[in-house]
Amino acid sequence: MVVPRAKFANFLNCDAALIRPSINILFDSRKIQHSISDAKKGVYNTEKGPNITGRVPLINWVQAGDWAEIIENHLPGDAEEWRLTTARCSKNTFALRVKGDSMTNPYSAPSIPEGYIIIVDPNQQPENGDLVIARLDDSMEATFKKLVIDGPKKYLKPLNPAYPVIEINGNCTMVGKIMKVEWEP
Repeated sequence: MVVPRAKFANFLNCDAALIRPSINILFDSRKIQHSISDAKKGVYNTEKGPNITGRVPLINWVQAGDWAEIIENHLPGDAEEWRLTTARCSKNTFALRVKGDSMTNPYSAPSIPEGYIIIVDPNQQPENGDLVIARLDDSMEATFKKLVIDGPKKYLKPLNPAYPVIEINGNCTMVGKIMKVEWEP
């Protein structure tokens, strides 16, 4: 079945001249029939997704700063929501919604914009180059940065070069390592 451009344009309420002739390939009944016969044979153009490995609480940033202290007393109602995840992580894992643009890299990847969800495992030991949640001892709130270890010195580095690198020298507690970054439409 080939749909004439004029009929399709009328359906879309636009000028037929704006529709390219190749639009007919979308409605080529031979291709549709081929896809149906493939599906009957068990041949699909999709793959099974990753396995859900657990549920993690989506908490706020102040809670993240105190996570080590509240982990044992955390109740299901304490989270904004519980999220399914495919990340392999411990039972103490939690999720945070990224806020601000310090981890948005305007030039290249990686870039983790505001609104993305990060899955944080406090039982994983962060290493050089890992993305981490850290709490500066003079603040109750946590921060999300890249851990940089250069010899004896350690830094928290934002991915956005407009923000300063923070040197840490015993004035910081590593809350957890980022295990996965998730985008939600």
